Amino acid sequence: MEKKWFKMYGNAVSGKKGRWIVLITWLLLVAVLNVTLPQADSQKNEMAQNLESHSPSQQAKKVAEKEFPATSGTPALLTWYKSAGITDEDLSLIQKYSKELDKNPVNSLDSVVPFYQFPLPVLKQQLSQDGTTLILQMHEERALKKRRTVAPQKSKAGFAARLGNLIVKKPLHLMVITLLFLGVFAFFSTKIIYTYDTLSSFPKDMPSREGFKIISEHFNPGDLAPVQVIVQTDGKANTVKEDLQKVSFVELVSKGIKGSKNSNIISYNIEMNVNPYSNKAMSHIPDLRNKVERSLKRAGITHASDKVWIGGLTAEQYDTEQTTNQDSRIIIPIVISIIAVLLLAYLRSLTATAYLIGTVLLSFFSVLGLGWVLLHYIFGVEAIQGFIPLYAFVFIVALGEDYNIFMISSIWKKSKQLPLPQAIKEGVAESGSVITSAGIILAGTFAILTTLPIQVLVHFGTITAIGVLLDTFIVRPLLVPSITVLLGKWAFWPSKQHIEAVERNTAHE
Repeated sequence: MEKKWFKMYGNAVSGKKGRWIVLITWLLLVAVLNVTLPQADSQKNEMAQNLESHSPSQQAKKVAEKEFPATSGTPALLTWYKSAGITDEDLSLIQKYSKELDKNPVNSLDSVVPFYQFPLPVLKQQLSQDGTTLILQMHEERALKKRRTVAPQKSKAGFAARLGNLIVKKPLHLMVITLLFLGVFAFFSTKIIYTYDTLSSFPKDMPSREGFKIISEHFNPGDLAPVQVIVQTDGKANTVKEDLQKVSFVELVSKGIKGSKNSNIISYNIEMNVNPYSNKAMSHIPDLRNKVERSLKRAGITHASDKVWIGGLTAEQYDTEQTTNQDSRIIIPIVISIIAVLLLAYLRSLTATAYLIGTVLLSFFSVLGLGWVLLHYIFGVEAIQGFIPLYAFVFIVALGEDYNIFMISSIWKKSKQLPLPQAIKEGVAESGSVITSAGIILAGTFAILTTLPIQVLVHFGTITAIGVLLDTFIVRPLLVPSITVLLGKWAFWPSKQHIEAVERNTAHE
């Protein structure tokens, strides 16, 4: 009954009329929401951010804006100071600058006091009593200020702000705790058992798995997927079949069949006495090859290694394992190298590049270990598909570095004007909600894969979802900023300009 309703639903939304109805409905919904919901440019920033709108000063401000509208905003004060006193020559230069500002105003500038129209004696009266200082008032456009969207600061510190304070106060404690947590699960990644058995990726109640179980219980399990051994004999007598029959894991060797075009090529079907899809059967493939090659050499056949071919599903799984391992040895260093180059180009810091990559790699191995603990020790999974770590690596490392860059770039930018601890607190607080929301949504998306019947998708979805959550709630908000606090100015090495900026801001703290 349930399948029937799903089928009816699918036919309804994908039919000739249904698909257009769905599309038009979504377009109308977007149009209605666009009209009814507040627009982004409708928000404004109140200068007194720490005051409630019902406070007396804010109420007075509202009345003033309503009853006494002004065309100009809050004045900006441009100040000249000269310890030896501002001379007539200095005033002439200031007048020229005032004229240039008035005729060619910069962005957001509404009006400038016209010093260039003042006679020199009048302008001198604008100097301070000691004659060292002169102030020029400039007014910003009020309309532009209303269009700026700046979220008002809350009077009470949120969770992200409290987390930032904790990181700055106890960076060593947080770093040690997170490293221990990640290190324990990274250890479990060495215990993972991998499989390339495609049959095991299906549910246990699938007909193919049930059929294999019945065959293995009543017949030799190797009968389902025999290994094919093909040799080039060069027309010489050999003992390949006899030697294969003596191998402990071989149950049966078929009669040799000559090739239809080359009678010197002989094919044998070998039934193993173990599950032909298992890791144990795969590990016997090199032994079979070595055994056959030695038989050919004893028969006087030269270049024996080039005259042996092994096929069948077991051999294909073995080749898949070897190819996956080879790809991992190539792809993983390439991905790390590319990320390192991009981080170095963006951050201009070898130190930051090193610990950002290091934390993500530690996170990756911890994810594998935590995923194995969950799948193996809790849900009873015997092995996970061998290519999952490579696929998960690409996703987890890319997403992890993306989140790290988002946060660390905020810290880098703020550290040029603020003391480093304050920059870290604000950087963590500023990026926390965005990254956390994105991480939860993405983890939930991958977690949907765990509801599917195909086990390989369940394993991949579980590990990747854990990886996103681990990076979102452990690595990015705790480990990375804690390391940055502990390293201090050396987090920016070898950028002398940034190190000097941190030292300067710290000295003014």
